[in-house]
Amino acid sequence: MNGIKTGLGSRRVSTLSVPILRSAEISGIVSVFPVVAVDFADRCSGGVV
Repeated sequence: MNGIKTGLGSRRVSTLSVPILRSAEISGIVSVFPVVAVDFADRCSGGVV
């Protein structure tokens, strides 16, 4: 019974941590994207000019 309880507990923790990790990942992408976009625009304009 103890093994089943700990298994359910760890599963519950993982399901709770998934949205947190996902939101952190999204916020990380959002914070990195402008830098990448500016760098990309710089390279494009540099290549055109």
